[in-house]
Amino acid sequence: MSFTPTPRAHRDLARLYKIGRVALASVKRLAYLDAQAAAGFPVVWGWSSYQRSGFVPTITDWIIDAIASTPPPVEAELWFAHMHGEISRKPIDFNAYHQRRPGFTFWAEADWEGPEPRDAILWVDRIWEIVRPATDGVYVNMLDVELGREREAYGANYSRLAELKKKYDPDDFFRMNVNVKPA
Repeated sequence: MSFTPTPRAHRDLARLYKIGRVALASVKRLAYLDAQAAAGFPVVWGWSSYQRSGFVPTITDWIIDAIASTPPPVEAELWFAHMHGEISRKPIDFNAYHQRRPGFTFWAEADWEGPEPRDAILWVDRIWEIVRPATDGVYVNMLDVELGREREAYGANYSRLAELKKKYDPDDFFRMNVNVKPA
């Protein structure tokens, strides 16, 4: 599969590169499993993490400007994953995941070992406050400490999942996740 990034992508990214040192930059098409592996997500015992995430239908100029004017501290990062292709060709009720239209997953995160980096955590909250009004839903695996966003994660599928939970887990035994309560 061949893919050449558009001049627009290079132009938009150039604005972000001016923020500071870029650890990794890549604009290329990847198979789904390769994209998952590229994100890394290493399990590092003893490290802590704080994150905020949401689905952004469009990366607007004002989002880019907000990010460019609020650069992350060294312990923090943010990224957008473009969601399209096969995932957007399935019906909303295909499975629990309901984000079936093209767009981007936005994720801001602080990771650290040792003392809590207050500046990084405050930055995650600050950038999330700016971007959150542009979001519409969230990928369930990217929810962290934000209780109450279950309906955002499952969207129109929440009621159906609650009925299934009532049938198969009425006592809510399996609740140590982004929980759907039995109907």
